[in-house]
Amino acid sequence: IYKDKTIEWQDNEFLKECINGNFEGLRDNGTVLIKTNSLPAKTKIEHYIIKKGSLVSNIEYLKQEYIKGKFGDVFIDDGMSSTKEFVFDKYNFMHFEYLKKVMLVEKSEDFKRFNALNKIELLQKLKCEYEKLFNL
Repeated sequence: IYKDKTIEWQDNEFLKECINGNFEGLRDNGTVLIKTNSLPAKTKIEHYIIKKGSLVSNIEYLKQEYIKGKFGDVFIDDGMSSTKEFVFDKYNFMHFEYLKKVMLVEKSEDFKRFNALNKIELLQKLKCEYEKLFNL
Protein backbone atom coordinates (compact mmCIF):
# COMPACT_ATOMS: atom_id res chain seq x y z
CA ILE A 1 0.00 0.00 0.00
CA TYR A 2 1.43 3.37 -0.95
CA LYS A 3 0.13 6.59 0.54
CA ASP A 4 1.28 9.91 -0.84
CA LYS A 5 0.79 11.59 2.52
CA THR A 6 2.97 12.55 5.42
CA ILE A 7 0.74 10.94 8.05
CA GLU A 8 2.23 8.44 10.49
CA TRP A 9 1.72 4.92 9.16
CA GLN A 10 0.18 3.75 12.44
CA ASP A 11 -2.21 6.72 12.56
CA ASN A 12 -5.92 5.81 12.83
CA GLU A 13 -6.69 7.38 9.45
CA PHE A 14 -4.13 5.23 7.66
CA LEU A 15 -4.98 2.07 9.62
CA LYS A 16 -8.65 2.47 8.65
CA GLU A 17 -7.61 2.58 5.00
CA CYS A 18 -5.66 -0.64 5.53
CA ILE A 19 -8.73 -2.30 7.02
CA ASN A 20 -10.74 -1.44 3.92
CA GLY A 21 -7.99 -2.52 1.52
CA ASN A 22 -8.45 -5.31 -0.99
CA PHE A 23 -6.14 -8.17 -0.06
CA GLU A 24 -7.77 -10.74 -2.28
CA GLY A 25 -5.22 -13.36 -3.27
CA LEU A 26 -2.91 -12.69 -0.32
CA ARG A 27 -2.72 -15.83 1.76
CA ASP A 28 -3.23 -15.87 5.52
CA ASN A 29 -0.08 -14.79 7.41
CA GLY A 30 1.03 -12.90 4.30
CA THR A 31 2.81 -9.56 4.60
CA VAL A 32 1.46 -6.26 3.33
CA LEU A 33 4.19 -3.73 2.51
CA ILE A 34 3.43 -0.14 3.46
CA LYS A 35 5.11 2.94 1.99
CA THR A 36 4.39 6.47 3.11
CA ASN A 37 6.15 9.79 2.58
CA SER A 38 7.09 9.92 6.25
CA LEU A 39 9.21 7.52 8.23
CA PRO A 40 7.71 5.77 11.24
CA ALA A 41 7.83 8.25 14.14
CA LYS A 42 9.43 5.85 16.56
CA THR A 43 12.97 4.76 15.90
CA LYS A 44 12.95 1.21 17.27
CA ILE A 45 12.87 -1.36 14.48
CA GLU A 46 9.85 -3.17 15.97
CA HIS A 47 7.77 -0.04 15.29
CA TYR A 48 8.22 -0.72 11.57
CA ILE A 49 6.22 -3.97 11.72
CA ILE A 50 2.74 -4.88 12.89
CA LYS A 51 2.63 -8.64 13.31
CA LYS A 52 -0.74 -10.26 12.87
CA GLY A 53 -2.72 -10.35 16.09
CA SER A 54 -0.47 -7.77 17.78
CA LEU A 55 -1.91 -5.80 20.65
CA VAL A 56 -1.38 -2.29 19.35
CA SER A 57 -3.64 0.24 21.06
CA ASN A 58 -4.82 1.96 17.87
CA ILE A 59 -5.56 -1.38 16.23
CA GLU A 60 -7.38 -2.81 19.25
CA TYR A 61 -9.61 0.29 19.33
CA LEU A 62 -10.23 0.08 15.59
CA LYS A 63 -11.03 -3.63 15.84
CA GLN A 64 -13.76 -2.92 18.37
CA GLU A 65 -15.15 -0.13 16.17
CA TYR A 66 -14.96 -2.40 13.10
CA ILE A 67 -16.79 -5.25 14.87
CA LYS A 68 -19.52 -2.81 15.94
CA GLY A 69 -19.89 -1.77 12.28
CA LYS A 70 -18.78 1.82 12.88
CA PHE A 71 -16.73 1.81 9.65
CA GLY A 72 -15.74 -0.52 6.86
CA ASP A 73 -17.63 -3.41 5.36
CA VAL A 74 -17.48 -6.27 7.85
CA PHE A 75 -19.57 -8.54 5.65
CA ILE A 76 -18.42 -10.60 2.68
CA ASP A 77 -20.24 -9.44 -0.47
CA ASP A 78 -22.67 -7.56 1.79
CA GLY A 79 -24.07 -10.92 2.92
CA MET A 80 -25.11 -10.82 6.53
CA SER A 81 -24.23 -14.49 7.15
CA SER A 82 -20.43 -14.29 6.83
CA THR A 83 -18.11 -11.68 8.14
CA LYS A 84 -14.66 -10.71 6.97
CA GLU A 85 -11.78 -11.47 9.26
CA PHE A 86 -10.16 -8.35 10.69
CA VAL A 87 -7.10 -7.74 8.45
CA PHE A 88 -4.74 -7.12 11.37
CA ASP A 89 -5.61 -10.59 12.71
CA LYS A 90 -4.95 -12.17 9.33
CA TYR A 91 -1.88 -10.40 7.85
CA ASN A 92 1.39 -8.83 8.91
CA PHE A 93 2.04 -5.21 7.96
CA MET A 94 5.55 -3.95 7.35
CA HIS A 95 6.72 -0.45 6.52
CA PHE A 96 9.07 -0.45 3.51
CA GLU A 97 11.69 1.33 5.61
CA TYR A 98 12.03 -1.88 7.64
CA LEU A 99 13.52 -3.65 4.61
CA LYS A 100 16.04 -0.90 4.16
CA LYS A 101 16.92 -0.67 7.82
CA VAL A 102 17.21 -4.41 8.42
CA MET A 103 18.63 -5.63 5.13
CA LEU A 104 20.95 -2.74 4.37
CA VAL A 105 21.99 -1.53 7.81
CA GLU A 106 21.52 -4.06 10.57
CA LYS A 107 22.46 -7.12 8.50
CA SER A 108 25.11 -5.49 6.34
CA GLU A 109 27.88 -7.48 8.06
CA ASP A 110 26.20 -10.72 6.93
CA PHE A 111 26.60 -9.67 3.30
CA LYS A 112 30.16 -8.33 3.21
CA ARG A 113 31.66 -11.62 2.01
CA PHE A 114 29.59 -11.69 -1.17
CA ASN A 115 30.88 -10.55 -4.56
CA ALA A 116 30.46 -11.32 -8.27
CA LEU A 117 32.19 -14.69 -7.83
CA ASN A 118 29.64 -16.03 -5.35
CA LYS A 119 26.47 -14.27 -6.50
CA ILE A 120 24.52 -17.57 -6.54
CA GLU A 121 25.20 -17.89 -2.80
CA LEU A 122 24.12 -14.27 -2.36
CA LEU A 123 20.83 -14.92 -4.13
CA GLN A 124 20.23 -17.96 -1.92
CA LYS A 125 21.01 -15.93 1.20
CA LEU A 126 18.66 -13.14 0.10
CA LYS A 127 15.92 -15.64 -0.71
CA CYS A 128 16.28 -17.13 2.78
CA GLU A 129 16.15 -13.68 4.41
CA TYR A 130 13.07 -12.65 2.44
CA GLU A 131 11.35 -15.93 3.25
CA LYS A 132 11.87 -15.19 6.95
CA LEU A 133 10.60 -11.62 6.58
CA PHE A 134 7.53 -12.49 4.55
CA ASN A 135 6.68 -15.86 6.13
CA LEU A 136 7.03 -17.67 2.81
